[in-house]
Amino acid sequence: ILSGSAAFLPRIDGVVVWKSNLGAAVRTRPATFRDLLIVAADNGMLVGLSAIRGHKMWQFKAGGKIGAGPTVVNGVVYIGTDANQLHALDALSGILRWTWDAPDKIQSTPTVVKELVVFGCNDNFVYAVETKTGVQRWRHLTGADVVSSVTASASTRDESVYVGSSDGFLYSLFAHSGALNWKQRLGDSAVSSPTADGDVVYVGSASKEGGGQMHALRQRDGASLWFFRTNKWITTKPAVEGGFVYFGDHTKGIYCLYADNGQQRWRYQTAGIVDSSPIVDKGVVYAGSYDSTLYALNSESGDLLWSFKTHGVIQGTPSTGDDMVYVGSYDKYVYALQPRTWSRVRDEL
Repeated sequence: ILSGSAAFLPRIDGVVVWKSNLGAAVRTRPATFRDLLIVAADNGMLVGLSAIRGHKMWQFKAGGKIGAGPTVVNGVVYIGTDANQLHALDALSGILRWTWDAPDKIQSTPTVVKELVVFGCNDNFVYAVETKTGVQRWRHLTGADVVSSVTASASTRDESVYVGSSDGFLYSLFAHSGALNWKQRLGDSAVSSPTADGDVVYVGSASKEGGGQMHALRQRDGASLWFFRTNKWITTKPAVEGGFVYFGDHTKGIYCLYADNGQQRWRYQTAGIVDSSPIVDKGVVYAGSYDSTLYALNSESGDLLWSFKTHGVIQGTPSTGDDMVYVGSYDKYVYALQPRTWSRVRDEL
């Protein structure tokens, strides 16, 4: 087991290419589409920025606080709000295509499965509406509010979706009908957003006593393959890459497990709760922390490659594109960063 730590050489920080003030905390993951970065802020504004320079290209007033990040598929942005609405917008212009009125808050990032948008709602239901019209196709009742993001099956043979509920269950639903395939109890409180990879679905859970578990379940029937315990809640969506599972938890740690058996490979200690779901890109793990820092870690060893300190909590998942890393902060800014490589350092000396 490795314990991630700062490398022997002096730390290299991320370089700010640009930053944009959105006027309120940015707590969700930015979405990328062509040369646009689409970002939600706590003031209910959804903004399309130039991914290259950070200039505002369009903005949309969603009518309520946005508690989950946008999804962009086929040039359409889907976003839910605390004003009980799901909006579909043109990604290039920000022009509204349709709005679906929900019975309660939508704090679940939607996913698109063929012609359906599937998402959770705080009225305890999972909903599917048509991508073109917003007309409701089906709904499925769980035992508590659904703030987990919905994940589609990674298998082309199995058109299922997976979603966690605050009732402690992970649900597998048939995407075309919403009928229950299976459900598996994982804890007695919240369940994180799941990730499907191969024939396995990975998901974190939390207990009322404060502990957490990372689970690996068989997609076909929900059978448990393994689980890994931590001392605090796991609320992050796991990233699965190269046979490894990466996630953060409330012990302030970022973890790497072997995907086949759940054994720990390494753990990196931050100075704050990790509620920012990690992503892996080109051998680097990116995750934010409540200590206001974005961390870039070597995916194999867990060693710190570089970091960037903002002036507010980082809760949202970062995004990557064109050799840049995008992340929002409670300090009201969204940042576009590039790592300051050692070749660049030598050039500057």
